[in-house]
Amino acid sequence: MDGTLIDSAPSILKSLQFALEKSGLTPVVPLENSLIGPPLKETIQTLVGSCASYSIDLVLEDFKKYYDHEGFRSSEPYPGIEDMLEKLTAYGISLHLATNKRLLPTQKIIDYLGWRGNFKSIYSIDKCINKPFLDKTQMLAELLGEQKVNPSSAVYVGDRLEDYEASKSNNLSTILVQWGYGDLEVNSGGVTPIASSAMELVKLIMRD
Repeated sequence: MDGTLIDSAPSILKSLQFALEKSGLTPVVPLENSLIGPPLKETIQTLVGSCASYSIDLVLEDFKKYYDHEGFRSSEPYPGIEDMLEKLTAYGISLHLATNKRLLPTQKIIDYLGWRGNFKSIYSIDKCINKPFLDKTQMLAELLGEQKVNPSSAVYVGDRLEDYEASKSNNLSTILVQWGYGDLEVNSGGVTPIASSAMELVKLIMRD
C-alpha cells in the first residue's frame, strides 16, 4: 500500500508529529519519508529512542485518532496507479493487498479512492485482531493459503527489501517499484525486476 500504491508520507508524518507533540515528545530522528513502511509501533519506537517518559500506547492512540478521522484523506495515488489497477482488473488478474498498515485506515483509503472493486482480498498487519501477524512473511503465507493462490502463478509488488524477503520466503516472484520509500540499492542483488512507472509495472506483471 504505502510506497507502492499511494504516497502516504505527508499524512503519516503529520499524524506522527501531532501524536508526539500531544505527549510532549521530541523525535530523536528526523520525521522523514524513510520512516514509512514498517509497523507503526516500530516507527514510534524509532522516533522516541530510549526515552522513558512516554506511553507508546498513548502515542499510538493519538496517532490513530488523527489519522483515521482526517489524516488518511491526504493519501495520494502515485502517477498512473489508478489506470494500472483498472488495466489489471480488466485483464482478469486477481489483485490482493498485503500491507503493514492497519485494516481500518486501509479500508477507508481504498473506499475514499474508489478502489474497493479492484481487490479480491485485503490483508493488514492487524487483520486478526487477537493475533496480529508477526511480519509480512507470515501475512503472505496466510493470504496464499486462505485465498488459494498458487505462488508459481503470482507476483508480489513492493518497494522495500522486506517485500523481497517475504516474497522469497513464500516462493513468490517479486517486482520492486522505483517510486517508493525503500532503498533499492540494497535489494536483491539486481536479480529482481524494478519498475520505474506504473505502466512498466503492468508490462512486468503481464510478462510474469
